[in-house]
Amino acid sequence: MATKQQFQPPSTEFLKKLGYRFSRMLLSHDNMMPENYMWRGVVINALEDTMIERVDRKSAVLKGAAHNWIISACSDFDKVCNWAMVDPEFVCEAYTGAIKNKKVTR
Repeated sequence: MATKQQFQPPSTEFLKKLGYRFSRMLLSHDNMMPENYMWRGVVINALEDTMIERVDRKSAVLKGAAHNWIISACSDFDKVCNWAMVDPEFVCEAYTGAIKNKKVTR
């Protein structure tokens, strides 16, 4: 069974860009099973992909795919967020808020 020490939290820069409320929710560990940690890592990875600043083609494709997946509100995104025990609407709101505040570029 996973422990809190096994969860690799995202960087502080990542957490600052998405805001205090989102970071607090993301770092909470209440009643999480190992598979929830894994799915939370998928959500974090997608959000980190949206923050790629390199301009090469591969990076741009990764960034675009992650951005589209988050804002599309597709059933896959909802499922992954639910498996990660995070609210999909809250994830999308935190991400779009970071874009509006120019903390994340599209």
